[in-house]
Amino acid sequence: MESPSRRRARAFVRTTRLRHRTTPDASPSATRGKPELSDHPAVRASHDDGDVFYSVPVPDLEIVPATDADAPELLVLTRACWVQEALANETLDIPALHESLDQVRSDIERWDTYVVRAGTRLVASVRGRLTEGEDGRPVWDIGRLMVAPDLQGSGLGRRLLDHIQSVAPAEAVGFELFTGERSTRNHRMYLAAGFVLRPEVPAPPSAVMLTKAR
Repeated sequence: MESPSRRRARAFVRTTRLRHRTTPDASPSATRGKPELSDHPAVRASHDDGDVFYSVPVPDLEIVPATDADAPELLVLTRACWVQEALANETLDIPALHESLDQVRSDIERWDTYVVRAGTRLVASVRGRLTEGEDGRPVWDIGRLMVAPDLQGSGLGRRLLDHIQSVAPAEAVGFELFTGERSTRNHRMYLAAGFVLRPEVPAPPSAVMLTKAR
């Protein structure tokens, strides 16, 4: 029997998909694709009758700094990419699902945020900021790495991860990030990039930290 939290998460997915359909330049495959953060060999589309896998090529897209004008589309992309995290971790207590447009705008100012556009459509993003690590030394905190569902599996997620590490300030001795505790596809991408799971480090509910030395 499906748990109440999973039913609520599925209802949230349906609501967010309807909102996503109203976004300019959002293709049908983007609204139907399974919105996971990780970058993997195939894109999974969620349907009531099961999962369908398909491959999606992607052109060589440019990664550029985000501006305030990107905030509305970034909010929509965030919702599209985090509903599957809610399903995988059986919780709606995920900050990315509840942020306002004003919060997104504020975070663009507080973080070094980058976006990727395919034509006029915002399709991917990542951000980083210098913070204090668990040992008190400065580390580069990586957050909100996301790729539009229909472009996952194209290599874009790994490109974003490599990019955000490359722009870290010299004083950062390493990298840290959080992802869903049960988001195993995310784990695989980060582990392949040299990150290490740190379940012993305190993390937000339903999340786990990963770190990487520089």
